[in-house]
Amino acid sequence: MRGATWVLWVPAWLAVGCAASTPSLRDAADAPDAGDAPEAEDAAEADVSGCRPGQVDCGGACVDPTTDPRNCGRCGRACAAGEVCNEGVCASTCSGGLTNCSGACVDLAGDPGHCGDCSTACSRAEECIGGHCVCVPNCSGRECGDDGCGGSCGACGAGTACDAAGRCVCVPDCAGRECGDDGCGGSCGACGTGFVCTPAGTCSCPGTPCGAACCGAGEACLGGACCDPTWRVETPVALKAVVQDIDGTLYVAGADGAQAYVAAYDACGGRLRERRFLEPATATGSSLAAIALSGADVYVAGQALSAGADPGNGLWVRLSKTTLAPAWSLALWGGDHLDEIWSLGVTPTGNGWMVGTTQIDFPPTLAWIVRGYADTGRACGFALFPGDYTGTLGRGLLLASGRVYVAGAQGGHGVVTSFAEDECGFTSGPCPCTPSGLSATVEFAGASYTEVRALAAAGGSVYAAGFASVEDDIGAVLARITGAGATFAPRWNPTAQIDAYTELAADSAGGALYAAGTRGWPGTGDAGQGVLARYGAAGLTAEWQALVDGTYACWDVLVDGTGGIVVACARTGSGSLLARCLPSGVCP
Repeated sequence: MRGATWVLWVPAWLAVGCAASTPSLRDAADAPDAGDAPEAEDAAEADVSGCRPGQVDCGGACVDPTTDPRNCGRCGRACAAGEVCNEGVCASTCSGGLTNCSGACVDLAGDPGHCGDCSTACSRAEECIGGHCVCVPNCSGRECGDDGCGGSCGACGAGTACDAAGRCVCVPDCAGRECGDDGCGGSCGACGTGFVCTPAGTCSCPGTPCGAACCGAGEACLGGACCDPTWRVETPVALKAVVQDIDGTLYVAGADGAQAYVAAYDACGGRLRERRFLEPATATGSSLAAIALSGADVYVAGQALSAGADPGNGLWVRLSKTTLAPAWSLALWGGDHLDEIWSLGVTPTGNGWMVGTTQIDFPPTLAWIVRGYADTGRACGFALFPGDYTGTLGRGLLLASGRVYVAGAQGGHGVVTSFAEDECGFTSGPCPCTPSGLSATVEFAGASYTEVRALAAAGGSVYAAGFASVEDDIGAVLARITGAGATFAPRWNPTAQIDAYTELAADSAGGALYAAGTRGWPGTGDAGQGVLARYGAAGLTAEWQALVDGTYACWDVLVDGTGGIVVACARTGSGSLLARCLPSGVCP
């Protein structure tokens, strides 16, 4: 009887006397004793290792403890040589209906490790049914995907897909979309600052597009960044000149105490870098009044003071745009007295042109123009105006259409002269050239003195700005050069003090002129107010004059790449202001 336990009683003396010839109780009854019965803990071993149902993990191997002669009844219990594992008990023979397969008593009709015969084992996905390995689909916990037998556990609906775990999950749909809902509770992407996502899933700028950004209400796109269209930067240094690069970067020049000063600002007024220096090495002081750009370089010009017999010379320096470090500097000698450079320009061919005045401490003064090579700095100078140039001043410079225009004053009259850029050759000594170009007298009617401070080109014409004294009252003037003379706008003279324009710029279309200067300046100190004025170029009509708050004079002006007007002004008290105004006359 399979599974029963037999107990045979014999007298103790008979058991002792017949021990050598009496078969073991196991052999006699083909049944285990109580000590060989599988313990409760063995019978309760669970399939926690991924083994087939009925198998257990013994040292990493899946075994059936009811048939495995090396793990018979439990892991590690091996049957003796010649024994078989019969239903979890080591025995001499297999029970009826079971087949001995290398010591394992198995049912060939249902054992997956010995299916039909001792040498046929079923795969993990198969079961042994009637002695044949049959694949059994496994869709436990799965709603889709392969059932393990080449079939399917189910199909997913529209908009979903079967994942590796056999679950139908949502498939994000972002075709043609860059933002918004992906259909699964996620996002197809986020829009940049200022942009909004449309129902169609595209990022739209409701304001002003600005590169990768979108400027909101009240903002302007300046140099690829969104910022206030009117801004002001106050600095303790004395700024005299400003210029803008093609990428929107602003470069300024002036002085900080006894040192020359150069700085770069972004188009929104944020300072990027600055440099202070004393050039040349023997100078006791350096200051800058003009600035120009060419390629990767910044060119500045001004004055270098000296402790020797010659109190000072003109100065020009080439700097790197990226570091503002000087590549070379040159003191420009105009005479044994104090000299200075007021204006600077660099041509596409690499020539530098400068205009200034010599003997400013020992009149009569002499107007002075200098030509230099921008690659090496070497230069030569010559008289600005033809004929008698004693008592002359050199102030403004304009490079336009292959010509060099210079301006200043001669004999109490304003004067503008021009010549072709290649008219004066270059030598290592004094320039062997007196310009023979066109000259125009710029004299305001009724004025005892007129001085041209600045030049600008607009709509094919050249314009001049400065001031004129009528009955000892100085007022600002603006004129168009016409042949050998000039056509003036009405003199702007709101006060009995000095009202003057010191710099001039034109917008890109050539339809408007912007003049910067001072209103009500007494001639010394910081009284007065800085002014910015707009004129229509065609009719020389004054459209507005705006006072720049907190300043007493504006020294330079430019129209930036988006039509704003940037001014560099002297602040009341000390220091300077760099500000951006609007074409409407609004200044911060």
